[in-house]
Amino acid sequence: MNMDVNVCVVGAGYVGLTLAAVLADFGHNVICVEIDPEKLKVLYEGRPPFFEPGLDELVTKGIQDGKLSFTNCLAEALIQSQVVFIAVGTPPRDDGAADLSAVWEVSDQIGKLIDHYTVIVIKSTVPVGTADAVSARIAALLRRRERELRSKRALSEGEKVENLFCVVSCPEFLREGKALLDLVHPHRIVIGADDERAVSMLRSLFAPIDAPLVVTDRRSAEMIKYASNAFLATKISFINEIANLCEYLGADVKSVAKGMGLDERIGPKFLEAGVGFGGSCFPKDTQALLWMADQAGYDFAILRSVIEVNRRQRLRVIEKLESELGPLRGRRIALLGLAFKPGTDDIREAPSLTVARELLTRGAVVLGYDPKAGQRFKAQMPRVKVVSKLREAIGGADALVILTEWEEFTTIDLAEVRRLMRSPVIIDGRNVLDPELAMALGFRYTGFGRPVPRRGEA
Repeated sequence: MNMDVNVCVVGAGYVGLTLAAVLADFGHNVICVEIDPEKLKVLYEGRPPFFEPGLDELVTKGIQDGKLSFTNCLAEALIQSQVVFIAVGTPPRDDGAADLSAVWEVSDQIGKLIDHYTVIVIKSTVPVGTADAVSARIAALLRRRERELRSKRALSEGEKVENLFCVVSCPEFLREGKALLDLVHPHRIVIGADDERAVSMLRSLFAPIDAPLVVTDRRSAEMIKYASNAFLATKISFINEIANLCEYLGADVKSVAKGMGLDERIGPKFLEAGVGFGGSCFPKDTQALLWMADQAGYDFAILRSVIEVNRRQRLRVIEKLESELGPLRGRRIALLGLAFKPGTDDIREAPSLTVARELLTRGAVVLGYDPKAGQRFKAQMPRVKVVSKLREAIGGADALVILTEWEEFTTIDLAEVRRLMRSPVIIDGRNVLDPELAMALGFRYTGFGRPVPRRGEA
């Protein structure tokens, strides 16, 4: 079955807006609900409020085709919608649990407003059991409205309010910087539902996508998201531990990772050693899964270690700087790369934040440069001098710290860099430079898990 579907997407963040733009491009009629007035103003102008490659053009196309629109009124969006995606934020609380206040608020509004069969799809990353709880909340609200719904003939005689909706878990697996690719060419689509009508509707919605469809129960669908991210985070922390050991034993983690990755049971992805993982997913989701385990009375020892290894890995940048420069007070340190990864302007849980704070605590003068994330970083770290050009960050620096593997840094002219710097120290937090070339040009180079030849050997 393939038909145009009327869709409402609640939340115009990375997940929601990307999803809305892609579904509109598929030919569905999509209305996106966003209550943040600043975001909404930008969206009305036809622009995304964040950087994601290709999204600007797709949003513009959707608006021009009359398939994508925006509003701050959920009631307006629900009138004709057959499917409602909840794509609001679930940020971490202080105890590591996901803050579900936005999910509950949207769910309650839906329960107070819908008057026709509606598929409610949770795209937000939520703890196991959340979809069941959302379903119970909406059903309770509909029961209070039962007389009104029967008078509108939304419910026939003897029909239960539960027949008016279905809550589905459909987790997202998007990589920032490659979100459009991941939506159109995903490794799988996971649908957690107990209603065949809802499954059929989503099959129609995603018909243009050629990917395996995993249909399961809601709790398993929710766990698939957390288990996937926790496993990938574990690979990163594992290779970082191997990298640290390589430094003690004189092995090269680049060669080690290549040899490991050729084993099809392991694979090469997420085996890049460095300063660790950041972003809006891995840190938040590992903490939330650990919280779930604690609540269930289970000691998730491996995951606890993954989180601790990632925390320590960022501090190794400071250790390496102090090893090369001694006390850092008054030293001019340039951070190259402020986003948590290339291809995005997102700085959530970025290693650059931790490194900058630690450097400022030690009295260093900190400069930062990033092709996309400079302004976002400056808003959060006003004591860091964020510059708009790479040369400004490098000039007079006592050390460079590469924290994001932007192509601009991987192809940098090291000879020119050497001329501009006051002290020739490079801490390569992503292992993107050639150690031998750096040493030959007179740099004191330190990577992660990489043997560095002595100056005479280089």
